[in-house]
Amino acid sequence: MDLRAKLGLHFKKSDKPKVKKQDQQINELIYESINQEYQLSRLLPGKMVESDLGEFLLVEYRYPIDYFHGRINLGGLVSEEMSALCGVLKKPNMVCPKDLQNLIFLDTETTGLAGGAGTFAFLIGVGYFEEDEFVLRQYMMEDYHQELAMLDALLSELFKYSHLVTYNGKSYDWPLLEGRFIYHRIKEDFSPIHIDLLHPSRRFYKRRLERCNLGSIETEILDFKRTNDISGSEVPALFFRYLDQKDGRILLPVFQHNHWDILSLVTLIIHLIQAYLNPEDELHCPEDIFSAGKIYEDLGQVDLALKCYTQTLQQENASYFKQEVMKRLSFFYKRLGKMEEALLIWKELMESETNLQLYPYLELAKYFEHQCKDYQNALQMTEGAMGLVVKNRKLYSKIKLIELQNQLKHREQRLLKKIRKDF
Repeated sequence: MDLRAKLGLHFKKSDKPKVKKQDQQINELIYESINQEYQLSRLLPGKMVESDLGEFLLVEYRYPIDYFHGRINLGGLVSEEMSALCGVLKKPNMVCPKDLQNLIFLDTETTGLAGGAGTFAFLIGVGYFEEDEFVLRQYMMEDYHQELAMLDALLSELFKYSHLVTYNGKSYDWPLLEGRFIYHRIKEDFSPIHIDLLHPSRRFYKRRLERCNLGSIETEILDFKRTNDISGSEVPALFFRYLDQKDGRILLPVFQHNHWDILSLVTLIIHLIQAYLNPEDELHCPEDIFSAGKIYEDLGQVDLALKCYTQTLQQENASYFKQEVMKRLSFFYKRLGKMEEALLIWKELMESETNLQLYPYLELAKYFEHQCKDYQNALQMTEGAMGLVVKNRKLYSKIKLIELQNQLKHREQRLLKKIRKDF
C-alpha cells in the first residue's frame, strides 16, 4: 500500500471540517449585498423594463445637438444635405432620408466575433435625433432568458425609422439580429434602407489608412481618441465573467465602448456627407482628395472629378503617387475625348526619369497609328517601350517579360509593314 492510500485511510470523509450553516448564510447575504450594490441599473442611468415577455435593462443618455464628439458636433448636419448620402454610398437611385429624424444608428456587442447560431447580441446600442436632442439607448440582457423581451422592445423602436446606420452592420450586426428574431419567432417586417458606413469610409480612406476599422477612422479622421477602451475581442469574455459573478463593474467598459461607437457613427456620417459636398474644405490629404475624385468619376460628375484630380497634382506628392494620379487623369481625359490633355500627360510621363510605366509609350503609339496615321512616330514610341522593358527587365517575371517583348515585336512588325506600304 502506497503513502497516498495510507493517508486516505487515516483521514476519513467524516473528519473533514464542516462549514457552519450560519457562516454559509452570512456569506450568501454578503454576496447578495455586493451584487445589489454593483447592479448595472445602479451603476448606469438605467432601469429594468418589464413586459409580458420578461424584463431587460434599458440605459438612456440625452445629448444636446451642439455636443462635440471629437471635432464634430452632433448637430453638424442639416436635413437639406441628406440627399448627398446617395453620392456618399454611390447609390444614385437610393431613397434618401428626408431629415435626421429618419435615421437610427445601431451597434451590437456580442458573445462571439464569428457570428452564427450560438452567438447572442447581449448589448445593443441605438441612437436617434429627437427634436433638439440626440438620444442614445442601450438595451441589455443580463442573462439569456431576457433576450426575447429585449429584442421585442428593440424592434418596436426600430420600426419608427426608415434608415438604419451601422458600421459593418450589413455583414455582421444586422444578420445576427435577424437570426435572433427568427429564433424567437418574432415577426420581423422591418426592412430599412441600410446605410453601412464601412464601405464609403474605405472608398475615401483606404489609400491612406492601413486599416479602416471604426477605431482608426475615429483617431485619424474624426479626431476622437478613446481612453482606457477595450478591444472588441475582449467583450465576449467580459460578458461570460459577468454571468458568473453578477458584478456590474465588469461590464462598464463594454457599455462605454458601445456608447462611443454610436456617437462615432453620428459624427462619421456627418463628416462623410461634408467630405462629399465640400472635399476642398473637409479633406486635407492628397490621397483623400484623389479618392474623392474617383468617387465623382464613378458617379459621372466630370467637373468635380477633374477638380479633385488636378488639385491632387498641385500638391507635393511622392513620385509613385503622382504618377498614379496622372495615369488616372489621363485615361479620364481619354474617355471624355479630351485627347490633347491626355497627350500632354503621357508625354510628360514618358520624359520623366523616374517613369517605369509602359502605358504612356503604348497610348502614344496607338494614338499616332490609329488617329494620326503617323506610323513613324508610332514606331518610335514602340521602340521606346521595347527599350524600357529591356532596361527594367528585372521588374518582370520571365513569362511576363517574354509576353511583353512578343507583343511589342508584333506591333513593331505591323508598323514596319504599314511604313513600307506607304512607300
